[in-house]
Amino acid sequence: MSDSPATPAAYSNLEEISPLEELLPALLDISLTGVIFFKPVYHADTGEIIDLAYVKLNAAAQRMLQLPERPDKTFLQLYPHAHQTGIFAFYRDTFLTGKPGRYDLNYQYDRLNNYFQLAAQRSGQGLIVSFNDTSDHDRTAVEKALRESQELEKKARAEAELQQQRLHQIFMEAPALICIFEGPQHIFKLVNPPYQRLVGDRPLLGKPIAEAMPELAGQPIFGLLNKVYRTGESFHAHEMLVQLDHNNSGGDLGQNYYNFIYQATRNLSGEIDGILVFAYEVTAQVRARWQVEYNRQHVQDLNEEMQATNEELLTTNNDLVNTQLALQQLNEELEARVAERTREVKDAQVATERQRERLERFFMQAPAAICILDGPNLVYELVNPSYQQLFPGRQLLGKPLLEALPELAGHTVWRTLQQVYQTGKTHTEYGILIPIARHENAPLEDIYFNYIQQGRYDEYGRVDGVLVFAFEVTEQVKAQQRADALQAEVLAATQFQVQEREAFYQVFEQTPACIVLLRGPEHRVDYYNLAYQQLFPGRQMKGKTIAEIQPEALEQGFVALLDKVYQTGETFYGNELLLTIEQVPDGSTKNIFFNFTYQAYRENDQIVGISVFAFDVTGQVMARREAEQQQQLLHTLFMEAPAPILILDGPELVYQLVNPAYQQIFPGRELLGKKLLEALPELKDSPLPAILDNVYKTGETYVAQELPLMLARYEGGPLEEIYWTFTYQARYNAQGIIDGALVFAYEVTDQVKARKTIEENAQQLKLITDALPVLISYLDKEETYRFVNKAYEAWFNQKPEDLLGKPVRQVVGEAAYQGIQDYVKRALAGERLDFEVRMPYRENFIKHISTNYVPDIREGEVLGFYAMVSDITEQVVAQQRVAQAAAELRVVAANAPVFIFRTDAAGQINYVNETLFEWSGLEPNTSQLNAVWELIHPEDRPLIQESFATSIGTNQAWESPAYRIRRRDGEYRWSITRTQPYFNADGQLVGFTGVNVDIHEQIVLQKQLTRTNVDLDNFIYTASHDLKAPILNIEGLMEALLDQMPPDFLEQDTVKQTTELILESVQRFKRTIDHLTEITKLQKENTPEAEVVNLASIIAEVQLDLAPVILAEQAQITVDVTSCPTIRFSEKNLRSIIYNLLSNAIKYRAAERTPQVRVHCFVIPGYEVLAVQDNGLGINLNQESKLFAMFKRLHNHVEGTGIGLYMVKKIIENAGGKIEVQSKVGEGSTFQIFFPRNT
Repeated sequence: MSDSPATPAAYSNLEEISPLEELLPALLDISLTGVIFFKPVYHADTGEIIDLAYVKLNAAAQRMLQLPERPDKTFLQLYPHAHQTGIFAFYRDTFLTGKPGRYDLNYQYDRLNNYFQLAAQRSGQGLIVSFNDTSDHDRTAVEKALRESQELEKKARAEAELQQQRLHQIFMEAPALICIFEGPQHIFKLVNPPYQRLVGDRPLLGKPIAEAMPELAGQPIFGLLNKVYRTGESFHAHEMLVQLDHNNSGGDLGQNYYNFIYQATRNLSGEIDGILVFAYEVTAQVRARWQVEYNRQHVQDLNEEMQATNEELLTTNNDLVNTQLALQQLNEELEARVAERTREVKDAQVATERQRERLERFFMQAPAAICILDGPNLVYELVNPSYQQLFPGRQLLGKPLLEALPELAGHTVWRTLQQVYQTGKTHTEYGILIPIARHENAPLEDIYFNYIQQGRYDEYGRVDGVLVFAFEVTEQVKAQQRADALQAEVLAATQFQVQEREAFYQVFEQTPACIVLLRGPEHRVDYYNLAYQQLFPGRQMKGKTIAEIQPEALEQGFVALLDKVYQTGETFYGNELLLTIEQVPDGSTKNIFFNFTYQAYRENDQIVGISVFAFDVTGQVMARREAEQQQQLLHTLFMEAPAPILILDGPELVYQLVNPAYQQIFPGRELLGKKLLEALPELKDSPLPAILDNVYKTGETYVAQELPLMLARYEGGPLEEIYWTFTYQARYNAQGIIDGALVFAYEVTDQVKARKTIEENAQQLKLITDALPVLISYLDKEETYRFVNKAYEAWFNQKPEDLLGKPVRQVVGEAAYQGIQDYVKRALAGERLDFEVRMPYRENFIKHISTNYVPDIREGEVLGFYAMVSDITEQVVAQQRVAQAAAELRVVAANAPVFIFRTDAAGQINYVNETLFEWSGLEPNTSQLNAVWELIHPEDRPLIQESFATSIGTNQAWESPAYRIRRRDGEYRWSITRTQPYFNADGQLVGFTGVNVDIHEQIVLQKQLTRTNVDLDNFIYTASHDLKAPILNIEGLMEALLDQMPPDFLEQDTVKQTTELILESVQRFKRTIDHLTEITKLQKENTPEAEVVNLASIIAEVQLDLAPVILAEQAQITVDVTSCPTIRFSEKNLRSIIYNLLSNAIKYRAAERTPQVRVHCFVIPGYEVLAVQDNGLGINLNQESKLFAMFKRLHNHVEGTGIGLYMVKKIIENAGGKIEVQSKVGEGSTFQIFFPRNT
């Protein structure tokens, strides 16, 4: 046994200590370093490595990565950001080259956030990776600062995105019309649903307004938008008419009115980049006010029409007078109420105007990429411009997602969209990598997004689509990556402090942070990295002082800070300080925010310089400012909106925000901080608490229209019925949980009361019109009844409501419609008409009516017309009978066996009957009627003239003494003359009517003929003057008698027949008198004043007068009077000639053919000849002597008096002309009127 100490045994390899199959698992299990075994995943076609599959993770790797020993997913499935960070390329290249490699980085994606040191080496057909996450290493101040900056930037961006989402939600759910235009072309960037509903499904987003709404051309909208974009001055519109094609039909444009604001939006640099529009429709309010004003005017017009009718009926209807008085009183009450309502509406408008003026600072733009995916196939239903700009040239709208963007198949974004559609749960992603092509058929690009996928619900609460809000954050992510790289490099530099200074500077060169070393009290640049140089392109750095390199830093106080650090040795930390850098060579400036440190460094314990470390936090600052801007915009939206807005917080619905418009409704009542029912306890028994509770629990928006609520405007004040139109929307917190309710409200009390007033006025107007004995109706432009009063029921045997909606042609009948068709068309053309017409409504029911048509013109458009119809049948029949009696009386006078004459008030003879001319032999010359005095015996003439002159001065009846008058054979015969004064309706003397009676035989046979002469005088007296008055008295007495008789008695056959015979006899006699009157007028106007008359105009006017007859008979009339366009003649007499000839040509038509009438003119020596040719029945010229005789008619199957052609002949002959006729029975007739020339 040896005494020497023991020596360790020598082993040639590890297997002698422990078998390798046991050693390797033991090393892996106890290793503090993570180890992963990968095997490559190859592309099936190209053989390229496209991923790595996990074979095994040791315990340390499982702990660091929180993964199982053998994950079932591949490397890139778990870590998709490994592509952009270069890790996958490092692994792939290490495997392919077979050379060991090392890679350090700061990985802050896919649930990891650490600095990793990676080492990799190929082993056979696998890859071994060893790594450490450095989680147990101390962080340097630089790394901590970077991480804090990143966290702040991330938080700021998250806050900005949240504010954008909230603002977008408010915009999209607000009951007002909201849109945002982008750029000088005013491209629709955002359109909320109420705005979209203006034009139905017409696409707006992404289109310029001129292209999307071409119907606005010619309206002021485009010019206003251009001005706001150019000047930045907000525009306020009050009740502006905007005409849009709401139904996209290409037809008539809508007539709608809006209050709105155009307000310029600005980017963070303060430049105008768009216009925000906030509008709400006030058409109902405008039309309500117009309706009040229109009703007032219409009541006034109708009152005037009724007043005229009442005056006509006043003598026969005392009840109507009382009705008129009641109507006047009611109208005065209505006018007072309308005036009061008008005042209230104006007050409301003034208040609205004040609210509208506060809309200038209302909104700012919140851009985001937004789309709506519809149905289970996720079809693009809406794509806003920001979204479309992500994929320029790719067609999205109307396509399913995977058809439009097939590269998304299998991606996380597709799976989460399906989950959102199936479950309704909102999904959010930050910084997700989506490989996608921006252009059609372009290569895929790595693009990073933050997005929210939110379910869209239909009216039944079912998910019917997905709403996506997305922001491309590629630049931010890349900036983050650069910051990560910075951290990695700085960390690496810290870990390798033992390396040479050059290696340390190399780290500085690669970091994106700005690093510069300044030496000496003048702060001369000793070292600067590339990032610092890039801040000042083109400037020389090395060896120069900061004041020389950055003169702007001197002005901004940074050099003074450096001086203080150098003098005191105290480190200065700058947080988000603004540095304005002048750019070379253009001289522009660039604003950048920095976090930085100025730290003194020493040599031999003496300060020799300052190290500067700075990194750009502009993105963080701008993101926070954007969030603050969104918050301010949201506050402005609520506090300055013209509509009442409030926020109720929590399940107890506490007033968290009350804007001034809402508070003004309840002046003096304290609301803020109180629960809803505590602030307004009167709402306890109303439906509002239950509605709000449902909104809070379900998130379903509730919209109320004109809901009446009993509320007190003042604390302790009386309850008032206030009408509201409002929207309740759920408010969500950042976690998507409902935490309150937003309320948008409009008080519509005035609008509702105005409409009710209109309805009450309409009802009162109906009661009034139903009480009137006239027909009142309203017809629309389709000639359809929209209103009729009760009087229609008696005429048409139908209830008024049954007539509504029926065409007037159907109601009145075809024959009657022909009589008014032209008037209806003229009324619908905007002409106000008063006319009388005969209406054959149906068999045995014919009326003569006096009618007023008043067009209903609104905004320059005729919507219909009002009609008031009065029955004047009795008046017309009476006038016809009077005319007939007058004509008959004229015949009697003309053929009476006595001399009948008439004088004017001065005693000048203006009429003598034909008997005198025939008896005396005087020429019938109306201009020389006073020659009758020459017939009186010279001895008797002075006495008779003196006696007659004396009677004229007394306005009394006169009878002359017997005197002698010369007969045509020269014999003087005894006669006497009697005159009777006659007066007009005002009691003024018109003249005298006289008769001269031959009493020669009386003188000879005085006694035998005395009685006969007296009777003859009485007859002539009656025929000349008293004939008309007695017959009218008889008619009046007969009507009075009929009114006094019992109705049953009048219905007896014998009584009825007798009264009808009496009345018919009276009417015939009156017609005779009328005919005599017409002849008398003709004689009186023997030589009327001639003037130059336009022949074509007179013919056209006569055609217009005969229009109903022409239309009824479908007559065709051709006119050619170019040969004699003017004729010198009495205009009234010419009209009478043409009227008689044209009416006869149509009246005596041949039943088997359409009436054709030709009117033409030609000139012959001494005459201008007017010819009227027809194709009617024709005339047997053997009866020509009867043709122009008084009361002679050759055709009795149509109505007529037999004096028309007689008058035509008299008129033309009195003027020195003549009339001729050519005719053939069965073919037609031609009448030629010869007008003397130069007369």
